[in-house]
Amino acid sequence: MERRSLALNPRGRLFAKESALQFAIDHQLTEALALSEHRIRTSPWAVYDVRRIYFAKKDPANPNKAIPTKKGHAYRSVQTLFEGGRDQLLGRLKGIARSEKISLVHDPSGVAWAHLRVPSTELYPTVQQLYALGPAGISDKRRKAFAGAWSELVDQTQLFAA
Repeated sequence: MERRSLALNPRGRLFAKESALQFAIDHQLTEALALSEHRIRTSPWAVYDVRRIYFAKKDPANPNKAIPTKKGHAYRSVQTLFEGGRDQLLGRLKGIARSEKISLVHDPSGVAWAHLRVPSTELYPTVQQLYALGPAGISDKRRKAFAGAWSELVDQTQLFAA
């Protein structure tokens, strides 16, 4: 369960201060660790395109106005790109990261991420996009309004980057 959560959100650990894997290591839960390693090798995995839009917080005094320095609600889109064995997909994700000239971040749990768009932490709205390697089985999902909002924000970002 934690690996799926981490695939969608690198901060998505089950416990507040440590991961389930770290807990098992710290408490020498060798049977659980062996089972976990077996599942990594034998279970189906997937590469997901995970996108988020972080909107500016609404001004409580004026709901028609946003506060661009405060993070508000977020929309998320998840789309499965590929499914297969973990090692095969890790190789594929490494190739994507190389071609996009971005780094690949690995987690001890076996999950990995290639961050295509890193969100601002100072101004909103902002966007995030990452390709995530995680266990298969996460359902594709996106709000109806996501595609239009994403296009509008990404087009604006590209105008200012030029």
